[in-house]
Amino acid sequence: MIVAVVLCLMALCDGALSGFRAAAGRNALVRKQQYYVRAAAHGLVAALAALAVLGATIGLTLGVAEDPAGRYEGFVAAGGRMLVVYLPYSVLVLGALAGLAIPRFEVRSVLTTLILGPSTLLRPLIIMAGAVLAGVGARDPVVASLAWLAALVVLAIEFVVARRHYPDLDLPPVGRGTTDTIGR
Repeated sequence: MIVAVVLCLMALCDGALSGFRAAAGRNALVRKQQYYVRAAAHGLVAALAALAVLGATIGLTLGVAEDPAGRYEGFVAAGGRMLVVYLPYSVLVLGALAGLAIPRFEVRSVLTTLILGPSTLLRPLIIMAGAVLAGVGARDPVVASLAWLAALVVLAIEFVVARRHYPDLDLPPVGRGTTDTIGR
């Protein structure tokens, strides 16, 4: 149970940070605190919805399993293998975020440039590495499949909240106030 709680808390934190990342740099307001809090809340809600779907799916697979206790143990073991990858990454990122409270510009700059930037870039690889490790060690193909599905769902949260803050991500800017519309 502890493994599931830790993974859920990590997914919720990741969802809130995904909401913040999706909104960062997209607002010209000077005071952005409420804007960022709302964006993080949107990410948190998306993560809650994803966890509800994953929880229902896991519950369903436990309900139809021939050996529910064995499958549950498989889920716990897979979650433990995920934590081997996710915990060091989470400690690094949360430590850097805590360091942003230091009121020195130089320290915050170094933390953002050397830790938070690269860790954001590596995030999808870290998430998939945890899922692969969980799936490779699983004896039950359902456990492995749900580990991979969980990783894909967590990765999709950022895309979903990014679409909320920048809905025309895949559309060219033609006709949206660009130079081709001047004078028409």
